[in-house]
Amino acid sequence: MNPHFNNIDQAREKINAMLNVNELEQRYKTTIEQAYNLSQTESGLSDALYYEASLMLQRILKLKASFDYNFEAA
Repeated sequence: MNPHFNNIDQAREKINAMLNVNELEQRYKTTIEQAYNLSQTESGLSDALYYEASLMLQRILKLKASFDYNFEAA
């Protein structure tokens, strides 16, 4: 296979992963907010949401660690 196409595929994977990180960060923020709002009335559901958010945070951190996010502005 042409090495040029290999570089394009790697760049495409990197962009897809970055978009996935941004989406996960938004879901994480929403889940934390929901858990906080439910903390006084539904403690069991709040705990489950906090746990789900912690799993999301672990995944976000792993994705960020696996890619170089040091982009320089043009």
